[in-house]
Amino acid sequence: MALSERDQRTLKIGGIVLGVLIVGFLLLKVLGGGGGAEQGVGPPGVPGSLSPSPTPTTGPSGGPPVVLVFSGRDPFSPPPALVPSGSASPSGSPTSSPSPTLHAIVLPSTIVGGKILTLERTYVEGGVEKVDVQLDTRTVTGLEAGEDVGDGVRLESIVGRCATFSSADGSFTLCMNA
Repeated sequence: MALSERDQRTLKIGGIVLGVLIVGFLLLKVLGGGGGAEQGVGPPGVPGSLSPSPTPTTGPSGGPPVVLVFSGRDPFSPPPALVPSGSASPSGSPTSSPSPTLHAIVLPSTIVGGKILTLERTYVEGGVEKVDVQLDTRTVTGLEAGEDVGDGVRLESIVGRCATFSSADGSFTLCMNA
């Protein structure tokens, strides 16, 4: 079957456009290469993967530089700002690195032993810090540091709008949102 004059013209124009696109693409890749090997996205430490490197920036109000580090952490563990500092290192010598000021948003509830523990409120009564909590559907009021909430959960300490608890799963801190 013979092609009409219109079809032949369309094929010629299409071929020319395709050829120009291929030449343009090759020129961009060869001449505008940018050098270096390409890196793919993947887990840090794997060859060919991108991992953000710490970037020093100037701290607030011209203070010391702040290094931004991007890393994952367990979302159910207490934020680093609430973990007690000054603990001894494995070698027995105390750690003395300066700690940056961190502002963390901590939720007032978590799951402990399959039950939801919610920090309802913190308050001072008679000069003693106290909290009201809810463990699933049971509300416990007027707890002081050192008292048991129930079901293996113990209130360890109260600091301002935050309370630290312990259980068989470990220690965690809950805070009232501002």
